[in-house]
Amino acid sequence: MKMLQLVIFFIFVTNCSKQSTVETLIGSKMRINSYTETCTGIIQMECLLIQQGNAIGSENWVLFYDSIDGFTFVPGYIYELDVTISEIDLPPADTSGLKYTLNRILKKTKVD
Repeated sequence: MKMLQLVIFFIFVTNCSKQSTVETLIGSKMRINSYTETCTGIIQMECLLIQQGNAIGSENWVLFYDSIDGFTFVPGYIYELDVTISEIDLPPADTSGLKYTLNRILKKTKVD
């Protein structure tokens, strides 16, 4: 019986002392299209259209439901951004769990 109590105590202490790790991807490139599209997350809203990674420069755009801290979107421009992507420790319900922060605008191109 004492052995079982010792094992349970060890498991409890180990789980309580664990620190959650938050990974950060610094210097990730992102491309933002010149217009938004209506999308539905928790509510109906306007989403940016983005490209990341190998999709940059392709014809493939995906809806982006999050925001980018420090970035203000102006329709009519295609943006190339340098962003930091961080995991959020214990994100609120119904969110992506990622935080996007603008490092700098690499390019801003006017679209007719």
